[in-house]
Amino acid sequence: MKYPELKVAATIITVYLLLFLSASGNSQGNKDEDIDLREYRPRFISLSSADIKITSSLPINEIEVFDVRFDTSNIGLLQNSISGKEKLIHIKGGTARAVTNNFRSAIPLPDPGNEPLTIALSCFIKKLFISDNIYIDDGHSVSSSGPSFEIKSGAMLILEFYAKQNGKYLPLYRFDSTVAGQKDIFHHGESYLSEILIASLRKLKSLNWEKLSSSAKFRDINEINTYNNVRFQLPILKETVKKGIYLRFEDFKKNKPLDTAFTVEKTKRGDFLYIRNNKGEDKLQTELWGYCDGKDAYIYSAENYFKLYRYDNTFMIYGAKDFTSVRKLRLNFGLLDMAIPNSNYAKAKTVNSYKLEFNLFQLDMDSGELY
Repeated sequence: MKYPELKVAATIITVYLLLFLSASGNSQGNKDEDIDLREYRPRFISLSSADIKITSSLPINEIEVFDVRFDTSNIGLLQNSISGKEKLIHIKGGTARAVTNNFRSAIPLPDPGNEPLTIALSCFIKKLFISDNIYIDDGHSVSSSGPSFEIKSGAMLILEFYAKQNGKYLPLYRFDSTVAGQKDIFHHGESYLSEILIASLRKLKSLNWEKLSSSAKFRDINEINTYNNVRFQLPILKETVKKGIYLRFEDFKKNKPLDTAFTVEKTKRGDFLYIRNNKGEDKLQTELWGYCDGKDAYIYSAENYFKLYRYDNTFMIYGAKDFTSVRKLRLNFGLLDMAIPNSNYAKAKTVNSYKLEFNLFQLDMDSGELY
């Protein structure tokens, strides 16, 4: 006597088991394989005109924007895109031009033919990045080493504003802020950008131009360029990386690792770095930023070490920033639990497990965080 239903059930069970075993075995992915950043394609987004008008207390006739970020190409990385290689987010028309047009649409400017140029609002972009991996605590972005945080999507922005008059620049203010929410940047990246850019202009309403122009010191463009470019004169961007361990991000930037004997053990449970002490004993070290093997540098993230790849004046990794929770079968699960609908499989026969989900991340050269 044949039992076709049981045969079908057995087939389903086999498929589920194969999928389960495959997922478990590949949870570590290919973290140690070299990647070619040239394989990743850009995704272009538009930055529309501002839908809010800002009335400035300054007699502004023109707006100019300069992009002085560590990486002036992309403004973010897509962690979840339809195409696995569509990762690098670019603004159509270029970042500086798009922000210029956005500001011009937000601040009413007089007709340039009616009166001579009085003041140009000059903006220098120090940071502009959108991400689905911003750690937020009490409304502020925090380090991944913080005691508590929420992972949200949003935009991070650092701008420095000057008033340009007669070829000289008067410092106005610095804007450093983060906006975050639950909506992902794939669909809502432009909204985050528009919101934070408008927020950066609101202080223009309250500035006292007469007081500022009479008491502040004007600077020339060479002084400002030197001030901005000094950030790029980091030893890690100028020198060959040196072998050793980085206790802090500052050690990495200065290319000053601790020169000591160490070994790195890579396992499916994570990576472990051991330092040899004076007694010849190997001691596990966990409070590290990363290490260099004499050829490549690695950053410690999600209990693993990921290789850093130079990209413009910053670095990228193909790795993980945190763990993803998944459900795995317990050892004592029953086969029929997988074949019978509405069984207690999902509740009683599984257990929480954690795996790494690999993506591109960019290193923030100001904070040492990955986004």
